[in-house]
Amino acid sequence: MLQSGEADGLIVAKLDRLGRNVRDILTLVDDVLKPCDKALILLDLAIDTSTPAGRMVLTMMAALAEMERSLIRERVERGRAVKHEAGGYAYGAPQFGQKAENGV
Repeated sequence: MLQSGEADGLIVAKLDRLGRNVRDILTLVDDVLKPCDKALILLDLAIDTSTPAGRMVLTMMAALAEMERSLIRERVERGRAVKHEAGGYAYGAPQFGQKAENGV
């Protein structure tokens, strides 16, 4: 837990480096930073999370980061399924004792 006088807040280069889950990000702000009177500073976004407008922007950007994570997961799963259907190994290296030929 943060103690008074340790830091003025949390500085993060990009919001999606902090997290890609709306609940986690808002919990961090509401339950950890705000009670200690600390700020969340996002270098990629010029927002003040202590204002209603800043909080709304933070919530929207966190929701977009969460959606992006879900889309990436879907694309990876789809790509693995296609590779598996084509006879390739889709989850790392071939099993012990097997050898890849021509990339599959």
